[in-house]
Amino acid sequence: MTIVNLCISFSVISYAQQTYTDTIYIDTFQREFIVFKPQAYFSDSNRLFPMIINLHGYTSDALQQLLYTNMNAYADTAEFIVIYPYGTKDTTGNRYWNAGFSPIGADDVFFLDSLISYMTTFDRVDPNGIFICGLSNGGIMSYYMACFSKSEIRAIGSVAGTPLVSWFPCQAKRIPIIHFHGTADNTVPYNGGYIPRLKDSFLSVNRLIEFWQGHNFCVETPDSTLIDIDLTDGTQVIHYRWKHKTKDYYPVELFKIIDGGHTWPGASFIYDVTTQDIDASSELIRFFKHIYLNDIYVTHAPMQKYLKYDFLIKLSYNTFRTLYPVNVYTPDGKLVLTAGKDQIISIPWKGIFFIVNAIEPSEIYPVIIQ
Repeated sequence: MTIVNLCISFSVISYAQQTYTDTIYIDTFQREFIVFKPQAYFSDSNRLFPMIINLHGYTSDALQQLLYTNMNAYADTAEFIVIYPYGTKDTTGNRYWNAGFSPIGADDVFFLDSLISYMTTFDRVDPNGIFICGLSNGGIMSYYMACFSKSEIRAIGSVAGTPLVSWFPCQAKRIPIIHFHGTADNTVPYNGGYIPRLKDSFLSVNRLIEFWQGHNFCVETPDSTLIDIDLTDGTQVIHYRWKHKTKDYYPVELFKIIDGGHTWPGASFIYDVTTQDIDASSELIRFFKHIYLNDIYVTHAPMQKYLKYDFLIKLSYNTFRTLYPVNVYTPDGKLVLTAGKDQIISIPWKGIFFIVNAIEPSEIYPVIIQ
């Protein structure tokens, strides 16, 4: 037995009595998930506990996510329940989360909403303590839940997963977010990238954070800290935190992993370039626990007189009339066009673009010109 396998076996044995597999039926389909409960759950029968849903990446599964992230070790100390659901299989037999990818695929928003309802109804899960995170496709699904879930989600976290242009931005909830991403990630590129199979693109990390910084009513300039604890892992980490404009908390955090790959930071199973300067599971639980214990909810300024997307009028497939000053960006954040109020703008290029309200940057209109 290798050292890695020995560590994995030890991890499973250590929490065997606290971990079990359960199922629920969604539209006659059986959906399976792994449940971890902290030791504190068994010593206090009257207490409700916060819960994290930890979503695996594409081609992976719930058990692999449990072992790879080692989140149970931190959840046990922090007294969180952790759920590891299984995604369904695509036509190639690989498990995935349907974050708007396929109209004939599983309705995973409905599944995860049902899972939350099941755990809060039939178990001692605090309905005000629901958190979601994931790796890659699981991180993308976390953002998809922020946009389309009916559940009360307190915060989300994503490791190496950004939304797709076709559905983001959306009518997202104003909730805290924490994001981890390597600048050398070739699967979900840091600067965004086109996905031929889906005829869509990943949102760049910069555009993603810009949206949430505005959406969560944060200051424009973040606090930042350089982290380089392990001098042999080939990475450095910059930890950015955006503070709320009027409250004393940080609803947006980003760990930018310089030269990091498509991996879970701090994982003991090393592939690609895995930073050891931070541990994503530890940071996720730190972030979630602070929000939960301090009863943090994102507050914001009063709504403007206009509604989302009412800052422009679409005249044709590539021509718009502006109601407010706008900026037009490419997916990698390059500014290609600006216009003032009551101007006619045309986008003469093919591709994906973002029309951003210059007065309210959280209002973004994605455009695909073919």
